[in-house]
Amino acid sequence: MRVGRKPWGGRVISPIESTEVHALDDQLIIRLAGGMSQKQAAEEAGCCEKTVSRRMRDAKFRQKLDATRAVMFDAALGNLAEAAVEAVQTLRSLMGSADERVSLSACKAVVELGGRLREQIEIERRISNLEAAN
Repeated sequence: MRVGRKPWGGRVISPIESTEVHALDDQLIIRLAGGMSQKQAAEEAGCCEKTVSRRMRDAKFRQKLDATRAVMFDAALGNLAEAAVEAVQTLRSLMGSADERVSLSACKAVVELGGRLREQIEIERRISNLEAAN
C-alpha cells in the first residue's frame, strides 16, 4: 500500500482540504435547499456539476441537505402563518365594506377558507387516530 493513500485507493484529505470541502458542502446545501438545480448550485459555488452529483450520493450530505430544507420550510411556514392572521383580519374588515360586492366577496372567502381549514383539521385528527391505533 502506498503512503498517503487510503486502502481502497481514495486520496487522504488534509485538514485544510477538509475545511474547504465543508465550506463547499455548506455552499451547495444552501443553494440546493433554496431550490437551485444541481447545475446552478455548482456554477454559483464554483465547482463542477459532477462534484454536486457525487455529493448528492453521500448519505451524510443528503441528511444535512434534508435538515436544512426542513429548517427553511419551517421558517417559511411561520411567515405564512403570520401572513394568514393578517389576511383574516383584512377579510374581516372587508366584510363590513360599504361596497356590497366587496363585502360579499370577503364573506365568501371566509366561508370557503373556513371549510377548507375544518376539512384539514378533520383529516389530521383521523390520521392521528389511525397512527395511535397502530
